[in-house]
Amino acid sequence: MKRLFTTKTTIILLVLILIMVPGTAMAYDIQDGASNIKELLVTIVGCAILGASVVCFFKREIVQSVLLGIVGAVLVFVTQTTQLKSIGEALVNFIMGG
Repeated sequence: MKRLFTTKTTIILLVLILIMVPGTAMAYDIQDGASNIKELLVTIVGCAILGASVVCFFKREIVQSVLLGIVGAVLVFVTQTTQLKSIGEALVNFIMGG
């Protein structure tokens, strides 16, 4: 059986990841870098879910494709800063009874 991650593919993946990291993330402004990394991760997760959804669609697995699209939309919605704050407040109010 052929190995999926050989040394060559691992090096190529590492180079691609280093190229994709925004320049401001490596700068001294940590807040700006963190914001750019968060946006990058949202884009990467969105692309991965879109790719998986397309693969499921062409395999004629329509239900899984639609569910992946819905999960992707929820993940992108939840990763927005204002939504995270409101979700956190709602959980605290639910747990503390307020």
